[in-house]
Amino acid sequence: DSQYFGNLATLSYSMPKFYISSEGRDIDKNFHSMSGIGSRAGELGFLSFFSYTPTEKLYMNGQLDVFRDRLFPSLENENRWNEDLNLNATYAFNPTASGSFDCIFQNELGRLSEIRYFSPGLGFNKTFQNLKRLSTFLNYRYQHNQNFTSPGLDYENHKVTTGLRFNLAGSLYYFLRHEFN
Repeated sequence: DSQYFGNLATLSYSMPKFYISSEGRDIDKNFHSMSGIGSRAGELGFLSFFSYTPTEKLYMNGQLDVFRDRLFPSLENENRWNEDLNLNATYAFNPTASGSFDCIFQNELGRLSEIRYFSPGLGFNKTFQNLKRLSTFLNYRYQHNQNFTSPGLDYENHKVTTGLRFNLAGSLYYFLRHEFN
């Protein structure tokens, strides 16, 4: 599109155990690519990602996106900003067992459909090498969703998911999963 522009500026830095990248964006709400409306059209914002491995057993990463939606802004305040935060950590107890934590927070009150979503989760994985490489998992997730535009879509949920996977032959696996809400 030669009339409307999508401007991106990216900066990244890397060390052996740490990586960070940041992107600033200013994408016109009328920006079109060859295939239609451009990705993230109308957004003005800043996106940052990091990954960090402080030890061989611990890996962490996260992403923060702060932006204004100028294509479909909030009816209450078209200049309101949105925040999306994702954090993840995995710890290897040993070569066959690991635990994980993740957290999602979306505060998107600057969009036409105003929502606030919070969802932390914990998980445990264990692989048994002597049983045809049987892998098991147990996860817990809490979800809280507020929809300020349509309160009937609000919910709160506690979810436990458990399951297993094992190798039948070659790259053919059997999966079994059960979810409790």
